[in-house]
Amino acid sequence: MVKTGADRKAKYTAKNDADALRIRAAAYKTVQDGKAGSAQEAIATIQKDVRDILDALESPNAIAPIFSVAYQAVGMKLYGLSNRFAGPVFLAQANIELDRFAAMGLNVAALTAIAELFSVTYP
Repeated sequence: MVKTGADRKAKYTAKNDADALRIRAAAYKTVQDGKAGSAQEAIATIQKDVRDILDALESPNAIAPIFSVAYQAVGMKLYGLSNRFAGPVFLAQANIELDRFAAMGLNVAALTAIAELFSVTYP
């Protein structure tokens, strides 16, 4: 049976009731806060580890501080891939991205050390 316009409007009103939406959002908030908190902690750890790797590199592989942003981007890219993929697919995607960053002129020794944070063998 086809719904009438009044039935459709009543369902829409019930579904989009401000109080119902507020209750639903409040219920999701604790879950979202937990996920965001753990993700931010992981990101901070990765950024610290990448910074430590860059600081530990010695000449001729030393990285000027102005280029650290590019290496932080490598770490964040690998972190994003690790959240999306697993196993051989992750390894393949990670190597593709590392090749891309190497083609941009980033230091391969630094890329290799950053890849090891994610258990990726490069090159």
